[in-house]
This record gives sequence, C-alpha cells and structure tokens, in this order.
Amino acid sequence: MLRDTQVLEVPAKLALGISNAQPMHENVTRTARMASALLAERAEGSRSFWAPYVDVLLGIQPPPLERFVRFLQSEALEVAQAANAEFHRDLKSLRQGSPDGVAAWALSLVSTRSFKSNFVPMADFFNHRHDGAALEYDPERQVYRVVVQRGYEAGSGVALCYGSGLRDEELLARYRFAPPRGENPHRYVTVPWDAVRLGSGERGSPAERARQGSLEGAMEVHCRNPLLCPD
Repeated sequence: MLRDTQVLEVPAKLALGISNAQPMHENVTRTARMASALLAERAEGSRSFWAPYVDVLLGIQPPPLERFVRFLQSEALEVAQAANAEFHRDLKSLRQGSPDGVAAWALSLVSTRSFKSNFVPMADFFNHRHDGAALEYDPERQVYRVVVQRGYEAGSGVALCYGSGLRDEELLARYRFAPPRGENPHRYVTVPWDAVRLGSGERGSPAERARQGSLEGAMEVHCRNPLLCPD
C-alpha cells in the first residue's frame, strides 16, 4: 500500500455528534452535548439509526481517569486533572436524564473516541501509532477519510495517529492507554518516586510488591535513570 492511499471513507451523515443532541443549557460543554446525543440514541434502542454502532459501544468501558492520575506529573498531570474536573462537572449536568454509571460511560467514550465533536463509526476502531494514518474531513464531499502517511506491506495492520509527538504519559492522560514498549519514539513516563519505591520499605517486601504491582497494572514504566533502574 502506497503513501497517501485512502483506506476508509465515512459519509458525514453517518457521524453521531452534537447536532443529534437534545436541547441543553447554553453553558453545557461540547463534551456533555455529545454524551447527551449518545445517551439519546442508546435510549432509542433498536429504533435508533445508529443502533448497530451503539450496540458495539455498549461493550466498551474506558477505565476511569482517576486510576492514572497518581502516575502522572508535569503537563500531563495538569491535562489529566483538568479533564477529570471537567468530567465531573459534565456528569452533574447529565445526571437528571441518566444514572451516573450510564452518563459516565457516555462521557468516557466522548473523551477517548470522538473526532472534532463527532463519533465517526469504523474510524474510531483504529488503534494508535505514532506513524499511523490521518483522519481527515473533506468539507466539499462531506466525508471523513482515513489516509495512510507511509507505505505498508501487504497484510500489515493500519493504525491512526491520535496526535503527533505525544509522549506515553500524554496518551495516558488524554486517551487512557500507553502503547507497548518500543512502539513510541517519544516514549517516557514520569513516575512519582513514592509510586515506585516505599522510602522505608525493604526491596521485595509485600508492601513494595503490592505498590509495584499496582503501578505495572496501569502501565509499563520506563525509568529514565539507568543507575536506579538498570532494565
């Protein structure tokens, strides 16, 4: 497959977004409006035009952002804290129409799967790679296009680039995942020292192993100091 080849085209009329949302207070965020649109289609069940797509989304539950906040520092921590605060404000605005768990599901999907205020069916199922394809909108033809940015061998998978130059901790803060080790050339994760070692804990102690297990369960850690973490 050659560079600049289009691999997917989705008509704009198939996108689910703010235009499908129920009327809401003018101060409500775009994220909450998109979540409202998704919740409205979920409530329609089989009557919804997007029923097959919503049925697939029902099986997806992004992990809560709170799970990762304690592993972040610097700008990524600020991004995650701001996103988490907005998430809870949006949750309050949606509580009247949906239970917390359902509203949280919709908001989490908007945060992790939407593209320019829309869900784009099929395009949102591509995984991320730093050198992945681009998702573009063609206003003249009113279609979304996935266009590869490099050549691909026959039979190899195509991924999307969610953002150029994103470090692992930024992907964790925005999309709640970090790529496997070795895939991201911008890879490093800044981890608070007390999340790796308990200052007074003996190396290999049950308490330290529990802390380390919690950390590794959230993401792989790349230690930037070879004197402290040889491998």
